[in-house]
Parts: sequence; C-alpha cells; structure tokens
Amino acid sequence: MTSAAANNAMRRKWKTVTVAPSSADPSRSGPALDGKLVKLPSGSELAVSSPALAQALADEWAAIAPDAPLTPADLPLTRITGNRLDRIAPHMDGTRAALFKYGIDDALSYHSDKQPPEALGKALKWADGQGLRPTPTEGLMPVEQPDDYKRRLTRILESKNPDELATLGVLAPALGSLLIPLALLDGAITPAEAISLGTADERAQLAEWGHDDELAKRIKDNEQDVHDALKYHQLTTRN
Repeated sequence: MTSAAANNAMRRKWKTVTVAPSSADPSRSGPALDGKLVKLPSGSELAVSSPALAQALADEWAAIAPDAPLTPADLPLTRITGNRLDRIAPHMDGTRAALFKYGIDDALSYHSDKQPPEALGKALKWADGQGLRPTPTEGLMPVEQPDDYKRRLTRILESKNPDELATLGVLAPALGSLLIPLALLDGAITPAEAISLGTADERAQLAEWGHDDELAKRIKDNEQDVHDALKYHQLTTRN
C-alpha cells in the first residue's frame, strides 16, 4: 500500500500513475501508483467523486521525477483532499468551530493604513451586504464581536459542504481571516486583492525593516496556499 502520510520519507519508485476506481465505492476514483490506489493516514483510499479532481491528483503524483524525494509542497491537492476526507468530513462541527475563531478575530477588524484601501473597501462592502459587520479596531487587542455578527457567521459556516470547508481551511490561516476568503470565493475580491489584504502587515514590516528571509518565505508560502486552495475549489465545483 502507498501511504500519503509517509510521502515526506518516500522517493518515486513507481513507474505508472493512472486514475482508478475505489474498491470501496466504484463511483469514486483517485491516483493509482503501479495499479495501487494511494492510501491516506486513516487507511482509506485517496478517492473522490469529481473526475476532474481525480485526474489532477494523478497529475501531481505523475509530475514527481523518478527517484526524487516527495515533499508536501509537491502534492498540495493531495494534502487538501486528504484533510477533507480524513479530518474535515468526519468532524464537521470541529472544523466549523476552528474556522469561526478566524472570523471572531478577523484581519478585517483591524483597520490600518497598511491595508490597500480599494481592496479593503470591496471586502467590507461585501461583508456589509451579508449582514456581517464586525466591530472595527485600530488597536492590537481583539475586540468583542456583536452577537448578531456571530449568529450570521455561524449560519454561513453551517451552509458550507466539506469541499468548501476544506478550501476555507487552507485560505483562513493563509490570510489570517475568514471574511477575506469568503469574499474571495464569492467573487467580491480578486486573489491578488485577498493576498494583499491578508499579508498587509507582513509586507509593511518588510518595507520598514528590510528583507527578512523567514518572513519573505512565509508570505510566499501563504500566497501559494491561496492559489492551491483556489485550484481545489475550482476542481470541486466544476460541473
């Protein structure tokens, strides 16, 4: 069996990558290495209902060079899909609770001149249209959010399916916000605007204090996470 959990200790030894049906549910399919479906840490198969996603997962594994080591960065869709299957779908309430915390202490609540004003205005206009009006602050300490805001945020999260929660589970930590990802997925802001809002403080710090390798890498990694999550979202919403 091929375990996705052990991918950081693996090298490519397989010769072929195909898309194969799940033995447990033939309506689902996933990447098969030399005919064997990839296994998740839980022992279940990496198999999905979306043919487009199944093919994209197989393409990730096929892109690994012969005898090359595998890293999580090589398999972003595998990582997101694995989390969706092993962690999110079986624990929907816990996932929603974790995402809710990002909305309660949301980057959009902290107003500063570091944030790009046009993108901020679009995101806040979208939030207002949803009845989401977080209490703003110009300080550094979290502020108590209104009960109505909490109720509306809870209802939005309750409406999300496992694929949408998996997407938000990558976007929220990458952007330090729940509202920014929600506005992004609703088309109110572009990916570039979302990234500029979510990384405004880090970019301002680089501009003020000069280059910092660790901080620059964090910004780059967060940007890549946003693009990976959006690719997953597009594949799981494709008709």
